[in-house]
Amino acid sequence: MKYFWALLAIALLATCKTNKRSKGETFPEMVTLRVVVKTTNGTPVGNARINIFENLQDYNAALSDSNQTPGYRSLLSMADGSATLDSVKPNLDQYILVSFLDSLNNQYLSNQNLSSILTKIPESTVIDLEIQIEPLSSNIAFFTLSPNVLAAPIIIRLNSMKDTLDINAANAASVSPTSTDALIKSVAPGFYTYQAFTSAGCTWTGSFTVVAGEFKKIQFDACNLAKVTFYFFDTAPTSSVNFGSYDVLVDGVKIGNLTNIHTNNGAPLCGSNDNVFSVTTFVDAGTAHTYQIKNSTSPCTWISTFVAGPASSCNLVGVSKTTINSNICP
Repeated sequence: MKYFWALLAIALLATCKTNKRSKGETFPEMVTLRVVVKTTNGTPVGNARINIFENLQDYNAALSDSNQTPGYRSLLSMADGSATLDSVKPNLDQYILVSFLDSLNNQYLSNQNLSSILTKIPESTVIDLEIQIEPLSSNIAFFTLSPNVLAAPIIIRLNSMKDTLDINAANAASVSPTSTDALIKSVAPGFYTYQAFTSAGCTWTGSFTVVAGEFKKIQFDACNLAKVTFYFFDTAPTSSVNFGSYDVLVDGVKIGNLTNIHTNNGAPLCGSNDNVFSVTTFVDAGTAHTYQIKNSTSPCTWISTFVAGPASSCNLVGVSKTTINSNICP
């Protein structure tokens, strides 16, 4: 998950209280940072990663690293949001970055523009910092409650992003940012449109707005498609015979060709699509459709109808070659 750096004008409150120690004490050369991490509403944040970088290049590398490359000083905050980083180098410009991943997998970050720099802190100084963080990302879950074997997988285009949902039966009540039966995308806050489709012809479209820290669920309804396979059959001949090419059209759209015949009333495996013995397509389930068969070298056409079965079903439509031959050009 890449971070989204449309970063917020949040305060890295360098209420830098400089605590010089009293005369006579031994001064270590290094700097000590006493940090408290909070949300903007003042809630302490435990388990936040605090990193100190000694140059801008390393800092920027951490911003673009999905695994958050650690700084030369790196520490997790305690449950009360506090952390003490000693051995911080004095007398040079340094950069501080705080990141946090909440239970919804939303990324929080301290601001990189306003107060990320620690400017040449003198030796033996103790600095108190309160760092406020806000969420930079949101999570979207795409899922379906009614997996349709005809529809797998679902290709999803979310703005410019493309991904694939391998269909599994999900429980809407339990879909979470860590679900394995949903496609989870981490995105920046904003407005999004999506288009989803399958090779079978199922389509879903929509749009939504998501705010920082939100977890949004997008459910794909069941795809109302059935599969239909066309083939020629006859009691004769006793072996398959190539007899030319016949176009097969469903609802006026050519779906393929039949160039051979299944003998002795044989039938292909439903769903097969070799454009020799069988040709297969997807149609709206539970409704009537018109099919046409015509010899590719003849203007004559045989027209009939069929009713597709329920969603996800596979339907065989066998046509007698003898019937076709006697009716195609009456």
